Amino acid sequence: MGNLQIGCGVIPTNRPIQRHDRHDLVYKPTERIQRRDRRNRKAYRGRKTSIGGYYIGRDFAVTIPEHYSLEKFPHQVLNAKLHKKEQRL
Repeated sequence: MGNLQIGCGVIPTNRPIQRHDRHDLVYKPTERIQRRDRRNRKAYRGRKTSIGGYYIGRDFAVTIPEHYSLEKFPHQVLNAKLHKKEQRL
């Protein structure tokens, strides 16, 4: 028995893609993360964003959430221990 010789084609979606994929930005020093965050916070009001660090230690895991709390900016801190919580986001 041979392969079925059925033609196939592309079926376009009925809506244009709304998401604009962009490359990840990596900032090593914490103050650069904070500067970038302050500049873009107004643009992302009401939308979920993710900020990650290559080193989770005092500089990132504590300083950034303190910074958000002082400015009354809603946030959640996620780490490997809370991966189920991260999946819900």
